[in-house]
Amino acid sequence: MSEILFPPGTVGLVIETHQASYRNVMILTAGDRLEVGRRDETWPMYLWCTGPGGSEGWVPECYLEQGPAGWQAAMDYSTAELTVTPGTRLNLEKEVGGWVWGKSPAGGWGWIPKGKLRFISPDGSVDAADDDVSEVYDG
Repeated sequence: MSEILFPPGTVGLVIETHQASYRNVMILTAGDRLEVGRRDETWPMYLWCTGPGGSEGWVPECYLEQGPAGWQAAMDYSTAELTVTPGTRLNLEKEVGGWVWGKSPAGGWGWIPKGKLRFISPDGSVDAADDDVSEVYDG
C-alpha cells in the first residue's frame, strides 16, 4: 500500500481525542540516510528509523528506498502528530497506512489515525464510516 492523496478541500472531523505520541519530531529530506529497525505491530506499514543527528521515529515503508549505500528517505517526511479533540475540523491531504496527514485550525500539520476522524462531504454532511474518501467526494 502506498499513500493515497485526497481531493483538494477534503475535510475531516475529529471524533476521538488524539494525543501526539512523541515529543521529538523527525524531519527527513529526500535522500537522507537512515537506519531501519523493527516493524510496528499495530501499523505494519511503518518501520522504526533512525535518521540524521540520531532522530528517531516511525516512517512508512513506501517513503523509504534502499540504495547502494543503504536505506534512505525516498521523499520529504515528518513524523509530527497532531494533538486534537473531538469536534476539531482538519484539512486533509493524504493517508498512509491508516494515518492521515492534515492541517489543524491553528495551522500546524501532522498525522492522526484515520479511525479517529470522519470525512465531511462537500455539502457539509459527516460520513458515517471512514472507509473511503472517494465515496464522500464522488471521486
